Formats: sequence, structure tokens, C-alpha cells
Amino acid sequence: MKGFKITALCVFIFLFVVFYHSVGNSRSAESSAPQVASDSENVDLTGRWETSGQCGAAAAMGDTAYFSDDSTLVAVDFSNPANPVKLAEITVAELINDITLNGNFVYLVDNFNGLHLIDISDPDTMLEAGFCSSVGGGAKGVAVSGNFAYVA
Repeated sequence: MKGFKITALCVFIFLFVVFYHSVGNSRSAESSAPQVASDSENVDLTGRWETSGQCGAAAAMGDTAYFSDDSTLVAVDFSNPANPVKLAEITVAELINDITLNGNFVYLVDNFNGLHLIDISDPDTMLEAGFCSSVGGGAKGVAVSGNFAYVA
């Protein structure tokens, strides 16, 4: 349907998990099932951030979280999780599908254009440092290893 827009609520949740789990060296070969901690339900919501549009991706480094909000990348300071603060935002042409952090850069892919390289050395002022068009349409995912970005 033309003009139809799905608005999704993206809630980035910082969880404080108290997890005590000790697995000794006495695991038998028959015991290959995953281990479950006795207090694995001890999870508390400590903060949240809601976007105004569709959130397709999120990533965090230190106290800073990065969210896609439709075609906008938003940087949020979570040093006080109960009171997160928006630091900056930058908009690309299309809906953001994936975000990966590596060093001082956010690698993000959008629906039709390809890979965008965003400089986050100063999270208060994000700048697009590079772009690479995807061949044959939109990009859905991105991974970074060493000097290479892999786009799906």
C-alpha cells in the first residue's frame, strides 16, 4: 500500500543481570545440554530509549548507544541509564538496516544505497566519512574485520 508506514517502537534496554554460574570440569560427555543458572530470571530494566520511527538496528560502545530511527542514526549517552541523553544524529537517504561499530566508525547499510561510513570520534558531531554503493540493490547487513567491511 502506498503511503503505508509501519511505525515500530524501538526500545534499547540496558539490563543488569546478576548471573552466577559455575561449571566444573566434571561435565560428562552425556551432559551436552546448555547449563542454566539458578537465578537467570534476575534481570532489571535500568534504562530505555524510544525512537519516533522504525528501529532496525542498534549497537553500543562504552556508555554510547547508536540506534537507527528510520533513515537517521542517533547517538545516545547512557552513562546515566535512568536518564539517557541524545548526543547527535545524522540522516542517510534510506531506511537503515544494520549497524556495526569498529574503532571510531559506525558502518551502516541502508535499504537501497549501500554502505555508509560514519566518523564517531566525536559522538556529539557525527560525520559521513565515506560511502560505497551496493551492487544490484539494497544492503541488509554489515560485518567488519580488519580493513574490510562485508556487506550482505
